[in-house]
Order: sequence, then C-alpha cells, then structure tokens
Amino acid sequence: SKRRRYTDFEWLRKTFCRLFPGHYITPLPLKSMNVNKTHKIEKYTRDLQRFIDGILEDKLFKNSSLLYLFLSSEKESDLIDLMNKFDDVKKPRELKYYYSRDGKIVLDYKILNLNNKNKLIKIKEEIDKHNLMFSNLNKLFKNLCEQIKQVSELMLQISNVFKDLNNLENNLENTNNNKFYHNLELFFREQSNLEIKKMDNISIELKEYFKFTNLKYISSLKELYDQFDYENDLYYKASQNLKKRKELLYTNGPIEKWELSENEKNIDIKNKDEVIKKILPKDTAVVKEIKKYLVYYSTRLDKEYLRLKELIKKENDITFNNLRIKSIDNYVKLNNFFKLIIDSK
Repeated sequence: SKRRRYTDFEWLRKTFCRLFPGHYITPLPLKSMNVNKTHKIEKYTRDLQRFIDGILEDKLFKNSSLLYLFLSSEKESDLIDLMNKFDDVKKPRELKYYYSRDGKIVLDYKILNLNNKNKLIKIKEEIDKHNLMFSNLNKLFKNLCEQIKQVSELMLQISNVFKDLNNLENNLENTNNNKFYHNLELFFREQSNLEIKKMDNISIELKEYFKFTNLKYISSLKELYDQFDYENDLYYKASQNLKKRKELLYTNGPIEKWELSENEKNIDIKNKDEVIKKILPKDTAVVKEIKKYLVYYSTRLDKEYLRLKELIKKENDITFNNLRIKSIDNYVKLNNFFKLIIDSK
C-alpha cells in the first residue's frame, strides 16, 4: 500500500474517535520534529506500526471499511476521496446507533448518584497524579542513568589500573600476581559493561512500560473523562436552564404556555412539584436525551477505568517479572566472576 504521512494517521484516529465515541483508541506517538536520522525514522515507523496494531486488536475497528480502505488505497487521489467521504459521516446522533464491544449500549442511571459521581471525579484526580508521578519518575530515571554511567566509568578506570599492575608485574618478571591482577582487570571491565547493560535494560523496559502501557492507557482514559466532563457540563447547564424557565412559567407565565397535553390540563396547579414535572414536555425530553449521553459516558468511564486497571496490573506483572529475570541473570554472572577471582588467588 501507499506510504502514509503522520497527518494521515492523525486523520484516521480522529475519524475513529468520531465514528466510535466512548471507545478506547490507541493514541498516536508524539510527532517528532527530528526524524532525519535513519534510526529515528525506523523508531518512528515502529511506533506508528504499534498504533495500527492497537487498532487491529479491537474487532470494531478491525472489521470497519474505514481501516481497510485506508490501508489499501494505492493512489493519493484514492486517499483524498476516502477522507472526503468519511469527513461527511458525522458522529452517531442517537445512542442506539453507537457501537460497543458486546453489541449492547449500557445505561446505568445509578452511576449519577452522588457517591458514584464523586468516584468518577476522583478518576481525573488519579489521572493527574499519575501524570505528575510519571514526570517525576522520568527526572529520577535520567539522574539514575547518569549515575550508572559514572559507576561504569569508575569500574573501567579500576580495571585499567589492574591492567597496568599486571603489565608491571610482567616487566618485573613476577608472575605470582599476574593471574590475580588479570582476573580483577576482567572482572571490573565486565562489571563496567554490566552496568551499561543494566542501564540499557532498565531504559528499554521503562520506555516500553510508560509509552505503551500506563501512559497509553492514562491518555485514553483522560480522553474519555474529558468527554464525560463535557457531557456533564452540558447536562448541568441544560437542566438548570430548564428548571429556571419552569419556575418562571409556574410563577408568572400563563397556563397556555405550559404546553400541557389535553389529559393534563386538569392538573392541580397548586401542586407545584407535579406541575413542574409536566410543563414544557418537549424541552424536558431534550434534557432527558442529553442525560442519556451523560449516563453513557459515565458508565463507559467507570467500566473502562476498571478494565484498564486490571489490564495495567497484568502488564506490570509481566514487565517487572522480565526485569527480575534479567537481574537474576546479572547476579549469576557477578557470582561467577567472584568465584574466578577467588580461585585465581
């Protein structure tokens, strides 16, 4: 298929977000301003491939005509036609046309009670805390890498000293300590290399962990929270505005403007609560429809939070188990060197 630009992938993701509202969609890698070097281009290409792989993991996206046409379009004109076609396709206007993993749209109105709503707001607080901790951890990691480099360089210097001692003993034709100095030289040189390897291993693991595990899921969760926050604000303003209008109509407006149906015109006008419920039925229906979207995104946010929390836990276990195995392997190497030195003495 034709090579794609970063802006093409941006368009693809935005279109998926519009066509499948409320769904987790793999974030794109950050656009790099310096992709002129070969290794950076290769890395950038791998990151974009991960985005496509993430899309393919979800059957909703995998089986969509949008993805097939995007990947199979050979000519630039075909891609432009595709974009024009899907740019005209708007976000589904009714919840019944929304897609879901299990084919069901779940509306749990209990999610809007005070305790649950506070729990959803706390999700945002947790997202912000995660981002702050990741930022701090990144600074600590850079500091750690710098210190590991310094330790590696010190060990290499020690190794060179033992190398010089070994050469000195050779010049003096004193072979008693040659083997011992030679093994110590090798030991500290290998330790220097192990420190660098350790740093590389930690760097690789943490970058994978942050870029494609926690940060990936946190950024997706934030998108979903932002949509929930938008719908929440929309519903609050609409419901408060409707409430004020009903209060004014009940207090000052003529009954003719209450828009009551024929069956409800005999309502007891002294019963304020009952009247407020019945007047302006069309506007009330509009606010109820807005509430449906709020409930939908609230439910999605709650379920996605729980799903991602469990998913992150599993991936964390795999990541840190891999680190543990590498640490054990380095410990075995270190132990073998100690034995070599002891034996040589």
